[in-house]
Amino acid sequence: MKIKTRKKAKKEDTFFDETEWWEEHWQGMPDYTSESQMPQTTLYIHFKNKEDRERFAELVGQKIGPRTKSIWYPEKEIIGFKDHAWVDGDRKIKRRRRRDK
Repeated sequence: MKIKTRKKAKKEDTFFDETEWWEEHWQGMPDYTSESQMPQTTLYIHFKNKEDRERFAELVGQKIGPRTKSIWYPEKEIIGFKDHAWVDGDRKIKRRRRRDK
């Protein structure tokens, strides 16, 4: 795997002679490419009445209420981060608890 390195600024281009604090820790990090999360096709569907909407919801096997703005078909799993925490080796990093006001 070829690792891209950041081109360092020429001395006359920098305000200070120091490098960024993170540069020494960033060596050898893998590249990351995020795949597009956008849909390939978007289709707008209009329902004449509540019964038509409910019948369509039954056909696609999803809940579609009067306030539903969009759905994925097939239904897409939504991953939330509230139940995840960062882990450093064998040590789990605690999540901050939100204070109730």
